[in-house]
Amino acid sequence: MATTEAGDPVAAICLRGWGDGIGARWSIPLVLVDPRFRRGGLAAGLVREALAAAESEGAAVVFAETRSTWEAASTFWSALADRLAD
Repeated sequence: MATTEAGDPVAAICLRGWGDGIGARWSIPLVLVDPRFRRGGLAAGLVREALAAAESEGAAVVFAETRSTWEAASTFWSALADRLAD
């Protein structure tokens, strides 16, 4: 979770993992950022932290969950995937 200096929450992420070994599945079903704090890199930073946490638990793949009707979310995930691939 990201907060202001006063401790007010402005962004949060959910990382889920279940199963063990090869059958384990990891996903990020939710990333929320207060509209006043969007486009500042908070979501990307939270995703990077979540990916590192999943990797430290043995995850080889982490799925991002979104809907095609959520245009902003789809654009975010696509752009982030491009950046992470570099």
